[in-house]
Amino acid sequence: MIVAILLASGWVAGAKGEEPSPTPAAAGPVTVGEVAPVKITTGASSIVHVPVRVAEGHRVQANPASNDFLVPLKIEIEDCNGLVFGPPVYPEAEPYRLEGTDEDLSTYVGEFEIVVPVSATDAAVPGHHSVLGKLHYQACNRRMCLFPASEWVELQIVVSASEESSKR
Repeated sequence: MIVAILLASGWVAGAKGEEPSPTPAAAGPVTVGEVAPVKITTGASSIVHVPVRVAEGHRVQANPASNDFLVPLKIEIEDCNGLVFGPPVYPEAEPYRLEGTDEDLSTYVGEFEIVVPVSATDAAVPGHHSVLGKLHYQACNRRMCLFPASEWVELQIVVSASEESSKR
């Protein structure tokens, strides 16, 4: 019985006393692709391109969403280590109507990018920075909207000192 519970909960113990490891969760309708590393100098700005893919047969609510009770696609990245993230730029929405309804929803479908401005302040520490963010979304299929969900987003930012700061 205990083994069945462990297997059902996604934990499987390996041979020779290995630690149990979680089984990967089933993939949701939205995945975040690999974000290309961004190189930036202190005192400068750049942009991060976050690739998003919505599985066939699904759509996600646009930003802004067409109704207050729907959850818009939203990326959250907190400023850190002298890196300041600006307001994201979302793609243009497409209208979509669920079966049996008479109102269009603003949605995104297929593959698209979210563009996030980033600036490195003069106080930014030169070096490699791994920054975690979260993509929040509400997906719909042709008949209904699913519960809101989130996916992690990992950004790789490489900061180098500007010539101005290296002269100090």
